Amino acid sequence: MSATVCWLSCIFKYLITQFGSIYATQLYATFALYIYHIMKKLLLPITLVFISITCICILAADAILKYNLSQQVLLYGNIILYGITILASLFYYKAIHNPSTFAFVRGVYASLLCKMLVVMASIFMYVQYTKAPNKASIAILMALYLVYTTVEVLGLYKINKLKPHA
Repeated sequence: MSATVCWLSCIFKYLITQFGSIYATQLYATFALYIYHIMKKLLLPITLVFISITCICILAADAILKYNLSQQVLLYGNIILYGITILASLFYYKAIHNPSTFAFVRGVYASLLCKMLVVMASIFMYVQYTKAPNKASIAILMALYLVYTTVEVLGLYKINKLKPHA
């Protein structure tokens, strides 16, 4: 947290030197509100899902092995899903706030393409480099993909409701 505060204070000092104190304060307040909305409405729910799934995978190791699932595949898959969901959410967030309809469509397609390519490449690499791939773990990761996508869409819906023209 202290690194974030230090980073934000450096931005504020830079804004003051470039634009003057009144205008910099307005820019800083707008920037802080922007970060707050992204964190609270979008990234926090996705991060909570990631943390809870990771804790379940670690704490329920015996049950995972009992059902012949691969704990390592579930943990790495969860990390990959979290990373691409955060990246896609930022694409979507940027697209939502763009006034151009074409830019919105481009952002949505870029995000969708990015997610699909990363998921397909991850599954392909896992199947190619493993002698006996665990199909049940892949199926669970596909269900987790739906969970992450649902949480992402709900967060974007909450952010879109805040816009005056939405």
